[in-house]
Amino acid sequence: MIHSVSSMPSLTAMVRITPQTNATTNTAAGQFRAVRNPQPVDGAGHQSVLERRGDLNGDGRVDQVDLGLVLASRNSGAASDTDVNVVLGYWGQDVSGLKGVPLNSRDYGDLNGDGIVNQTDLGLLTANVGSLDRRAIAMADVNRDGIVDDSDAKILTGFFGLRIRV
Repeated sequence: MIHSVSSMPSLTAMVRITPQTNATTNTAAGQFRAVRNPQPVDGAGHQSVLERRGDLNGDGRVDQVDLGLVLASRNSGAASDTDVNVVLGYWGQDVSGLKGVPLNSRDYGDLNGDGIVNQTDLGLLTANVGSLDRRAIAMADVNRDGIVDDSDAKILTGFFGLRIRV
């Protein structure tokens, strides 16, 4: 289920931690790794949906093709709702400038850097939605598009309740 910022206060009761799984899916641009327990690039060089910033076909934009790939992978059990949220969180963006940029805890929605995506991070995000202040944007802009909005919330909610190791 995708949550909008307006539905965030009721999110805590709806979040459920699922068993940790890893799966690899082939695409035209190579393989990507869908994970429920986020990890850096694995030893085989496969990247997670987040590491690709939602651009699964490698064309630099997150669009219908990427959504189709992640939904097909989710239907086969190779991807999770978190992976779908990542694609939706970067929807419509040119992510080519983020290629090769290492992930940090903020990319998962861990805005305060304590290693877990939780209510505190959700509070920071919702407090800064629509802000024009550069410091607020730098703190809460999960997808690095210069705007704190529901796209950032989609990524954060996808990883809500998980410990982050980067």
